[in-house]
Amino acid sequence: MLRDEETSWGDIFAIWKEREGTMEGWKKVAKQKGWESWEEWRDAHMQNIGAKERKWFRYEILDPLKSVPQFKVGPTPSWQAHFPESERNQHTFEDLVNGDSFHGDDKKNDKTRSMLVTFPKSTEFIGVVLADKTVVLMEGHHRAAAIALAAQKGEKVKMSGLPTIAIAFFDAGEETLIDAMLRRGSAKLK
Repeated sequence: MLRDEETSWGDIFAIWKEREGTMEGWKKVAKQKGWESWEEWRDAHMQNIGAKERKWFRYEILDPLKSVPQFKVGPTPSWQAHFPESERNQHTFEDLVNGDSFHGDDKKNDKTRSMLVTFPKSTEFIGVVLADKTVVLMEGHHRAAAIALAAQKGEKVKMSGLPTIAIAFFDAGEETLIDAMLRRGSAKLK
């Protein structure tokens, strides 16, 4: 990956909102989790890692079929459920698509497989880089799983250009925020 530019959380959030925040399905998920809006839901969840206070950078992913499968699956309970509880927040997307649980019948897997045929024209992931240089994905799991699945099958993904990733760098010890984020989930506390 090449550093492309420094950016802001506001810019990253605006792109995310444009891509996902207008979709009725995601608005419905936000409501089901107790939030008034998609914006309130996603903003509150990302504040678990202090997203607004961090420095953010946007990188181009030069070889997505090689790089993206090596990203770690982020702290989302539904995605982490593919792994034993004692191994949560430890696995990559390559591990995910090679695991038996990923190949079952569920809507998430169907959505991922459909992206192999109709991948979004432009893609930006959101992630953090831990002190050990590991990238943990915070947003973009379906797309990352689709890329990892394509890599596993030796297929290409039809993209109009190189995907990007907006990332912040964590200091040593901040990886505990990832575990806390998983324990917390994204439902609104009452």
